[in-house]
Amino acid sequence: MSAAVSLRRERAVFAAGVSAIVVLAASLRLPGLAPPSLYFDDVWVALFAREASLAELLAIKPHHPAGFMALQALALRVLPGAELPVQLLPFAASLAIIPLGAWLVRRRTGGVSGGLLAAVLLALNPTLSDYSVRAKPYATDALLSLVLGAATLACLREPEPRRLRRLAFLAPLAVLFSYPAALVGAVGFAVALSAAFASSRQRGPLMRIAGAFVAAETALGIVLVYGQSNQSLQRFWEYGFVPRGSPSDALAFVASRTALVFVSSFPRDWWALGILVPLGFALLLWRRETRSAAAFVAALWTALFAVSAMRLYPMDGRTTSFAYPLVALVAAATISAQMQRARQAVVREGVLAFLAAAVVLTSASRVAYPAGDDARLVRTLVAESEPGDTVLIYPHANWTAGYYSGWPVRLVPVDYYGTRFEARLLRDRSVVLRSFPGYENHPEVLDPALEELVSRKPDRVLYVAINLAVNRTAAHAHILKFFGASGYRSVRLAVAEEGEVLRFSRQPPLPDSGAPPGLPQGGESRPGPGSSTPAGP
Repeated sequence: MSAAVSLRRERAVFAAGVSAIVVLAASLRLPGLAPPSLYFDDVWVALFAREASLAELLAIKPHHPAGFMALQALALRVLPGAELPVQLLPFAASLAIIPLGAWLVRRRTGGVSGGLLAAVLLALNPTLSDYSVRAKPYATDALLSLVLGAATLACLREPEPRRLRRLAFLAPLAVLFSYPAALVGAVGFAVALSAAFASSRQRGPLMRIAGAFVAAETALGIVLVYGQSNQSLQRFWEYGFVPRGSPSDALAFVASRTALVFVSSFPRDWWALGILVPLGFALLLWRRETRSAAAFVAALWTALFAVSAMRLYPMDGRTTSFAYPLVALVAAATISAQMQRARQAVVREGVLAFLAAAVVLTSASRVAYPAGDDARLVRTLVAESEPGDTVLIYPHANWTAGYYSGWPVRLVPVDYYGTRFEARLLRDRSVVLRSFPGYENHPEVLDPALEELVSRKPDRVLYVAINLAVNRTAAHAHILKFFGASGYRSVRLAVAEEGEVLRFSRQPPLPDSGAPPGLPQGGESRPGPGSSTPAGP
């Protein structure tokens, strides 16, 4: 068999194998598409993408990139439905990672099975799989980080101005679509620029490229990112920042997050493959021609903890997922390069093919979207409401009510949500309770708004509560008790796992000898969805 025929056969086998893995990954993710309702943490993204103008995007600055939001807005305008359009961008990005990673490993090591192993590791990563059906930018973070990592390595192999110019264009552009990728691009450009300086005598063009990069990065950062965080977001992510209390706490944080990244970069039950990452780094250091790549890896690792210590980017299992493909590819390339040293083809390709098959057989599982029925609650609220009714929205239900009600909404900048905005319904006689800091544990802060509402003496108040997590049920119970004490009787119209819709009806005053109206007491069982029964406390 000629070398040309053998090469064509290898390419065909590689393409067929990667295509099969992509099809497998897509089939495992399909059950998570088009859910009956968007999850609480996804619906605000969809609402902002649908409703925000360019001026509101620049003024509110939600903590997702502007380009990502713009693409989500485009999908909502072009495609039908309320859920699927905002899932397609992460879905497509998560699939695009697979062939790109496989191609990079095969190009680096020459092993067909090594590339297929890389594809399997990327396809079955549990975090990237879960977020491939969520309206979040984690999948696009991973894809763009991999693209910029590959562009950096290309610059390090050939430190020429044209390649550096390409990276200087791509890295600032990433600020539009992915903040972690922007970090990867910035670190990659700095390392690539150093390599170009060391290998070139004509430094004038390099200085001009560096100046353009710094100007673009600074301008986009100020316009799109500066001022994006707030105290609510800082409090929420406090556990994800490097502790400043003592050096021992900081070192413990670095060690725990490094272990988290190594373990989470691989499919379930295959975390031990993370052992290959330090080995791969040592091999990069050992060979002179790859030391610049090792410098890039070390600089990126250091920069990630530096921005965490500066309270600019938190580190947990989700926010570090952009690095998972990079770590998985280091492991796949390491073992593939070692296997390529074998003389026998069955060892060079067979061992890794067997390993890839074992990962598929033990780790392939369907992706499920978080269960929820919030959309049905809001639609029940709309169907039951009449023009003269007052509508009351629980604080953390404002985004879902704004997205699914069909009523016009206004996006209002606020500091008490990490999202940096809340939705106000423009329907007459609508009240959205404000999310005062600590209202979950001190629901009495809601009383002024409730008292003002009751003072109008509305005959009927339709109330929807969503996202009733454990720490928010006290505020919900307080609202029910408040209306009961104010002479209203409640009827439950619909119920879901973490929410319900109630109708409060004002009762005529009772004689002095009668008991004051209130909520029904007793331990009656919780009614089923869609029922209209008296609501308990």
